[in-house]
Amino acid sequence: MPNFSRQRRSYRPGTRAPSTPFGPSAARRITIVLVVVVVLVGIPQLLGKAAKGHLAASLGNAPAGAARASLLGASVAPTNAGNSDFYCTGASDAPDGLVPMTIELANNGAVPLTVIVRSVSQSGATKSVSVTLARSSHAAVGPQELVSGSYIAADVSANGGGLAVFELSQGPKGRSVSPCASVTSATWYMTGATVNNDSKVLYFLYDPLATPVIADMSFFGINGPIPVPSDQGIVVAPRSLEVVDSNQGLFGNREIGAVVQARTGRLVAFQLQLEPPAPASGAQASLSVVAASGAVATTLGSTHLASRWYFPQGAASGSQAESLDFLNTANSSAKISIFVKLDAGAAEPLSLEVPGESEVIFPLGQQVRIPQNVGHAIEVSVESGPPVLVSQWIGSPDQGDPAPQGAWLSIVPGAISSASSWVCSIDTTSSPYGAVIVAQNQWASPVNVTINIGPSEPVATETIPPHGHVVVPLSAAQVATASDVTVISSGRPVNVEQELLKLGFTAYAASLAMPVNASSPPG
Repeated sequence: MPNFSRQRRSYRPGTRAPSTPFGPSAARRITIVLVVVVVLVGIPQLLGKAAKGHLAASLGNAPAGAARASLLGASVAPTNAGNSDFYCTGASDAPDGLVPMTIELANNGAVPLTVIVRSVSQSGATKSVSVTLARSSHAAVGPQELVSGSYIAADVSANGGGLAVFELSQGPKGRSVSPCASVTSATWYMTGATVNNDSKVLYFLYDPLATPVIADMSFFGINGPIPVPSDQGIVVAPRSLEVVDSNQGLFGNREIGAVVQARTGRLVAFQLQLEPPAPASGAQASLSVVAASGAVATTLGSTHLASRWYFPQGAASGSQAESLDFLNTANSSAKISIFVKLDAGAAEPLSLEVPGESEVIFPLGQQVRIPQNVGHAIEVSVESGPPVLVSQWIGSPDQGDPAPQGAWLSIVPGAISSASSWVCSIDTTSSPYGAVIVAQNQWASPVNVTINIGPSEPVATETIPPHGHVVVPLSAAQVATASDVTVISSGRPVNVEQELLKLGFTAYAASLAMPVNASSPPG
């Protein structure tokens, strides 16, 4: 398989990687690369003419956001709401992308919804489709119903509340799932990306509104800020999409965090990580299509930084590597504690310091106090210093040769809000993938959760231990039809993750489910 983790430099307590000098020649190379990006993404005169000056707002502060802004800018409107709006992007049919998008719709309400899906390509072509979504049902709008184009985005609107929308990127590059955004924002934060000789990342900037956007991007690595010209002025026209290529000439071999800051207007930002294919020779030539073509991870940015983050599921083993990626955009350090609740046994808290204006990679699976092949839930707390962004990076293990299990990758931002009701959009009948629901309890006492698929009786009722989690596999036999919606309910607010596992663990895709009326978790 591709050796995804071998290039990921990790944090060592008490150290910081030496800074990389950027002399005049390096600065010239950076400017030239950004001009090339202008040509690739069609952004006229990226350097300086659209607007002047440095970033319009402090990167250390998250925007106030809209009323329904919760974790990651994705949540379900109450069922009595007059409408629902979602925004999806981060898919690519380009030759080096090959991750066509499917829009997954889930109606958690008691009445049917009329849903309009309007897709737009980077070139400006559009296509619309209408879907009638019965109560407590699920439906999919596939690539053939969306506009054709190398890069696309979509608006999803409904005539009522209770709608959850996810995007499933599935194709020769692999499979990835992400919530679609339910808000626009002037600021978006992203981390977990890797750029090296083999890997690349694309940033999708989508303006679904009638007001044009002028935005700047800033980037951070383990050595601190990555120099880019301050006068970027990336122009995103109303109801249009721009895509920024990471381009190795700018970033070199490194892990990067990114911030999108709009000078004017509001937008939506996604990150698309593309990993290289595994070599196919000898006995390895029979690897699955995922291993043969690489892997992909589509991730919605976060509208918030926070001092508390929750991850329902984690495990390090011979079949997967796990790390936590931290982004600190402030100019002061953040001292972090990581609490890992094991399924069996106990682990002392871990600690680290994230320097200001830096990204830090913490290889959780390499910590001696975290046993291999033991599941766990994770809570991350900023003990002192500014709020941060934290994502969980789970992928194929660090091996020098392709391994039988194939190649896969998932980047899951943590939860900063909890809810007593969560909606998934999983077609559990889609062989060879099976679905898993993971619910995390942040409270000091047990919490009961119930899983319903469609309007029938619950398929599972579980008790989550204090600060722990439960893992509930779902089978096709538990689903009445492929159109049923999966809802997780609890007596107290919890966090929920949905996972898609391929038979033999040859592929893995995970994301947070979508909360209904999310609230701040305890602590």
